[in-house]
Amino acid sequence: VGDQMKLLQNCWSELLVFDHIFRQVQYGKEHSLVLVTGQEVDMSTLATQAGSILNNLVLRAQELVLNLHALQMDRQEFVTLKFLILFSL
Repeated sequence: VGDQMKLLQNCWSELLVFDHIFRQVQYGKEHSLVLVTGQEVDMSTLATQAGSILNNLVLRAQELVLNLHALQMDRQEFVTLKFLILFSL
């Protein structure tokens, strides 16, 4: 259990970001952001209310989502990437 906790402590933020990306690929729409709660936030609303740094991060994440859509990644491939994230740090 101690080793598992060390792995999670070292990469929890990367795993959370990756889960967010996966959620967007699975359930997201082109001009909205799906939150953990299932609530959708319009990208234009986010752009007007978020600071430039957050807006830039969201845009980069959306680019990644579009690329993953183009690759037609399935759930098993996401799980494999999650495994690689977990053990790469």
